[in-house]
Amino acid sequence: MSAGSVWPKDIEFEPKPRGWRAAARWLWVPAHESAGGQQPGLFQQPRTNGDPARVGICCSGGGLRSAAFSFGALDTLWRAQVLQKADFLAGVSGGSYAVTAATIVRATSKDWPDDAPGPYSLGSPELDYLRNRTDYLAPGLMGRWNMFLRLLLGILLNLAVVLGALYVIGRGAGWVYRRQLPALGRCTGDGCIGGLGLHTWSAVVIAGLAGIGLLSAVIDLLFRPGVEWWWRRLVRWTGTFVFAAIVAAIVLRLVPQLVWWARTGRFGFLHASALGRRGTGSVASAVVSLSVAVLHLVTKSGSSGGRGSLPKTLAKVPARMRGVLQKLAVGVVVPLSLAVFLVVAIDAGTRRWTTGATVVWLAVAVVVAVVMRSGNPIAWSAQPFYKRRLRTVFALTRSTRGGRVTVGPIASNEEPRLSELKADDWPTLLVCASAHVSQLGLTPPGLGVTSFVFSADFVGGPLVGSVPTAAYEEGINRLRWFQSFYLRFSNKKDLPGRRRDVSPLSAVSISGAAVAPSMGRMNQPAYRMLLALLNLRLGVWLPNPRRVRDLTAAGETFRSLVRPTYLVREMLGKNHLDTDFVYVADGGHYENLGLVELLRRGCTTIWSIDASGDSPGSIRSLGQAVALARSELGVEFDDLDPRTFELVGDSDAGLCKASHAVVHFRYPGDGGPGTLVYVKKALVRDEHTPADLLAYQDARPVFPNDSTGDQFYDVEQFEAYRSLGASATARAHAALNRPAGNAEDLGD
Repeated sequence: MSAGSVWPKDIEFEPKPRGWRAAARWLWVPAHESAGGQQPGLFQQPRTNGDPARVGICCSGGGLRSAAFSFGALDTLWRAQVLQKADFLAGVSGGSYAVTAATIVRATSKDWPDDAPGPYSLGSPELDYLRNRTDYLAPGLMGRWNMFLRLLLGILLNLAVVLGALYVIGRGAGWVYRRQLPALGRCTGDGCIGGLGLHTWSAVVIAGLAGIGLLSAVIDLLFRPGVEWWWRRLVRWTGTFVFAAIVAAIVLRLVPQLVWWARTGRFGFLHASALGRRGTGSVASAVVSLSVAVLHLVTKSGSSGGRGSLPKTLAKVPARMRGVLQKLAVGVVVPLSLAVFLVVAIDAGTRRWTTGATVVWLAVAVVVAVVMRSGNPIAWSAQPFYKRRLRTVFALTRSTRGGRVTVGPIASNEEPRLSELKADDWPTLLVCASAHVSQLGLTPPGLGVTSFVFSADFVGGPLVGSVPTAAYEEGINRLRWFQSFYLRFSNKKDLPGRRRDVSPLSAVSISGAAVAPSMGRMNQPAYRMLLALLNLRLGVWLPNPRRVRDLTAAGETFRSLVRPTYLVREMLGKNHLDTDFVYVADGGHYENLGLVELLRRGCTTIWSIDASGDSPGSIRSLGQAVALARSELGVEFDDLDPRTFELVGDSDAGLCKASHAVVHFRYPGDGGPGTLVYVKKALVRDEHTPADLLAYQDARPVFPNDSTGDQFYDVEQFEAYRSLGASATARAHAALNRPAGNAEDLGD
């Protein structure tokens, strides 16, 4: 059953002007704005009186663990005729593997007998296909080797781009310093005489900027302007001009002085050494050594080996303090290493430029310019590899050959478009991701993300704006020059271009982009730059739906390209909603169940399949979803009881009191009531639980709480989670259909 074009309304907010007008407007602070700036109302009312009842199913994040659990749950719902009659089928991260894979099979398989098993159901050919390939990320020894090489080459290219740009900038700046400060160019270590004479005008610039900032502060403190917009201007000028003075002091005074001190041997850093002669090689070695030491500290401090796994001195530090020290070390070491590299490049630029050094600099500058002009930082991230590996097992289609039903992967060039991914008697697919927002006032502190959903009808979300999927696919489909060249001289009539960035499996890989420099409510600013430099980037930059919509309405095409400057944004965590591209990553960074998206679409009956990484006996993910639903949609949950899922005694740490609950909720205003059937990956000892699951848990006590980081399942582990999902959902369905007199068995 399809819900058609049901989609939440966009939240309108005034985008900031672009270019030099933006800087001028920011500095002047328009007088008509309120003190806090214009704030869009995020609260939405998803239902009104008279809206039809809708059924939704959502599967949580959790990697392959969640995919296996969700396949079991969907199998049960298929057999109970619930899945076929639902309006929406939502998935987050690992849950999106399952719901998208099932939708692709259902949409691309033409002949579907009534007695055929459901997609990825027990007895289906695609489940057998997946069961034989649960090591899809790196199959076999050669697969692991290829994955290692791909990730290593991505890291090296990422570092080459960053360090190459710093080298070009640093050596070029050194040439400028040499021209402006001849004494710095003549100084060669022991031959340096006296001190470095700096221009008087640099002190005037620094003092002037600082003076304007301090004068603004004094006026604000002493006279307290009564007009609000003058107060706000003075505050902004204070911060802006003092910051500009600090930057000017670093560029005009501190950097050349550091080079002088280091070269004259005061610190012995660049004094007539190999570092001074050969430059980047030794610095790179130092950076690598320092990074290895930091990574050793991080991994060992987080291990379970206790004091024996740590140096004796560090082992005495409390665990919480060790975490602070680790973050401080990483947060300082990485930018400091880059700063040292830049200073060394500047030092090399202030020396005499030999012919060889000039040729090297020009060659690096040309390569960096070409990469900056045509390079796409997403291409060398881990995301394309991740997407290709997902496609091998989660993009399948059934066919009949010789009277037998077979299944096989869909070629990348034959993968259906997202806008075409529809099937009869099947719910509308929602692949839930998150768009990251660093602008103050648009999202609550500590969240830093908003909803971003892929479906056959629309792409986007309330805050980022939305566009019909077919229009979005066509609006962003600009080919790069080499693609156009290939198309001109080949027999092909079309290339996917950037449409492939929003293909079904691209959407899944984005929804499962758990590791990224920005991670929403799980954000770790201290690790952001390290993650970006080590190319641990699964998130992508997608064309801003609002920009695409405005250009499409004007009859134009979205022509901007993702360039390496967006890699700098990832390193700094600058994710804005008024730029050409928005940063989209794992849906769990916003809400890990997909529940809020079904509530946003007014579902009155919701099956929530939760295989997230909550602590045993807790429902943390559901609690976060309920809080978001209340704050953004006004939905209230009446009878949610966390004690329902408590562990059964200390001796049976793997068993819970229940694996499901039926919870009632209310939409705001006249939206009416709704029912949530919540199914948890909890092991319960009753008639619905297969005996082999209890035996498996006895042999492997960590089940059913394996780490999300474990993505290499053997057949027994995969089947255990699939069977757990099927049995837990069967238990919930049976309880839901019992007579009213047995309501105490529903688990609510």
